[in-house]
Amino acid sequence: SFERSTLPILLVVFSSTDRKAYYLWVKSYLRQVLDARKPNWRQQDGKSEITLHVPLANAFDKAAHELILNHVQQEAAKAALHSGTLSTPHYLRESRGNRFLASSRLIRPRIVDYLPRPRLTDRIANASARGSIFLHTDAGYGKTWLIHDFIAATNPSFVWYTFSQDAISAMQFLEELSSGILRQTDTAGTKTLDYLIDRGKDARLDEAVGILLEEVQCCDHQLLLIIEDLHCVSDNVCNAILESLLSLRPLNLCVIVTSRLPLPFGQARLIAQGLLTVMERSDLAFSLNETQEYLEKNLNLTLAPEQIRYLNFRTGGWIAAVALAGNALQEVTSERSQLLFERLNGYDGNVFNFFAEEVYA
Repeated sequence: SFERSTLPILLVVFSSTDRKAYYLWVKSYLRQVLDARKPNWRQQDGKSEITLHVPLANAFDKAAHELILNHVQQEAAKAALHSGTLSTPHYLRESRGNRFLASSRLIRPRIVDYLPRPRLTDRIANASARGSIFLHTDAGYGKTWLIHDFIAATNPSFVWYTFSQDAISAMQFLEELSSGILRQTDTAGTKTLDYLIDRGKDARLDEAVGILLEEVQCCDHQLLLIIEDLHCVSDNVCNAILESLLSLRPLNLCVIVTSRLPLPFGQARLIAQGLLTVMERSDLAFSLNETQEYLEKNLNLTLAPEQIRYLNFRTGGWIAAVALAGNALQEVTSERSQLLFERLNGYDGNVFNFFAEEVYA
């Protein structure tokens, strides 16, 4: 099965109507869209049909070509590393003339369609002047969307680092982070990478973190560091590095961390010291107005005001459930839509499951 392939799978279709090509990352679509809309699709027999929706925003133009090529190169490097082809640490192999490491963790997630939320981006901007920001909530509440929105609104120099379930050592984390910072600043990160190269396995991570923070402080850049999906990290030393970044960050460094779990270190202490602002589920949940705006602008779906109020109430502003419901309602007639809301009124379970069962089952 191509799902077990270590490399990304790209589907390209050509429209004879507008004579353009469009693309779709198949494995990402299966995990993020099809698994949500039709969870049992893998159990279907070989004669069943599965429809893939290729977004019109994914036009295969020059900019997309560069993004695709970069993504494939990064994934190939990742596959080689995990297969054992690259057996020695990066910092023992990299020449001093080439500091920029190939890591999928340093790739900014691509989001084309999101809803601007100025009430939250303004709050992040205000909090970043005082300390770091921690977005703590479950999946599907728009943490990544919100960071994209903040970047679009403020246009900062940024390093985006995303943890995954793949094992990573603290040394590799610090090496990749330093490389990402060097790429943005042209200076900060050089001494840190020199230290890691010169000392090799004898390098002390606390010294390396201190060198990196000093480099950032001395550079003339305001820098935004995004650390996503911290809940994937099980290495205590990686967590210790991040704790140092939050506790000792220079004034020209803003750090935004996202996780589905509380911080595994000193969260209460950081809050009490005024070094950390936490935004929880109740903060990130979509308001009634935002839910209506998302349905109308992003999904091109118009519902009756009482239906929007009820959908927002039942989902608690969980945008993943709102999106699934909206996509489901696009597939049915207005009469069927009204019937679904009437049935939902007597349904005690999760709204996400309700629409998945009623429409996509």
